[in-house]
Amino acid sequence: MSTFQILIEAFMRALNHLLPVSDAFSRSLLEDALHWSGPSAELELLILTVASAAFLIYFRFDWLALFSALLRSLLNPRSLLPEQRTLDQHALLFLIIAGAPLAVLRMALRHSSVSLEALGHPVLLSLLTLVMAALFHFSLRWNKRIHGLNHLKLTHGALLAGLCLFSAHPALPLTGVLWIGFAFCNYHYEAIFKYSMLLSGVFVFGETASLLASNGFREAFDLVGRLNSVAVLVVGFSVFWIGLENLGKSLSESTYKNFLWLNVLIGIYLFAGFFILKG
Repeated sequence: MSTFQILIEAFMRALNHLLPVSDAFSRSLLEDALHWSGPSAELELLILTVASAAFLIYFRFDWLALFSALLRSLLNPRSLLPEQRTLDQHALLFLIIAGAPLAVLRMALRHSSVSLEALGHPVLLSLLTLVMAALFHFSLRWNKRIHGLNHLKLTHGALLAGLCLFSAHPALPLTGVLWIGFAFCNYHYEAIFKYSMLLSGVFVFGETASLLASNGFREAFDLVGRLNSVAVLVVGFSVFWIGLENLGKSLSESTYKNFLWLNVLIGIYLFAGFFILKG
């Protein structure tokens, strides 16, 4: 791949990890329509590395608060009792309840020999993308925004845990599923942004660690190219930082209607593209 192709793919991969849209669109566009191919795993490692850095820096105070809550909980388990629990400990419990089942499912799928190729059929991807767009629409109309940043309910965390399991399918990105779940639980947009991004960040950290264990960072630099790798890191970090800066604003001002229509367009593209390429 040329430097231009690598940077375009890096840009699209970064957006896929941040926005509530299916990555099937970028894969279909790059692989099927443009016939681009390159060091996929190595490029993904570079993107996830800068994603981890962006999430870590952007939410640095939240991570410190959650880490402090974790230490307090481990050193004094009785502090987790409802009458003694701090807001940070409550948020930590909420995130664990919401994210743990999906983490277990992803590990099980990673070590499973079951083929999931049928679940990636373009028609199914298209239909599920349109389903996500419809769920966005209903969640926007449903949301009464009566819960704020400090009104997390552990029962809502259990509900989100069940919804998050569906994000194991590539057409249902975790960010979108979380936004829909929080909206149905009637949370304000600032709470939707903060806690969905924190949960997404945790999974980005996990994916980065997993890829680092199987693909060395130096090996990724060598296969992608040193200068190309530096360019990918710069582009990827810029996309994540600018994206995080603007997502919160987008949620509060436009209530993510733009992402609703983006999912509709992607669903139509995948459906039409399948029959065009097949023909």
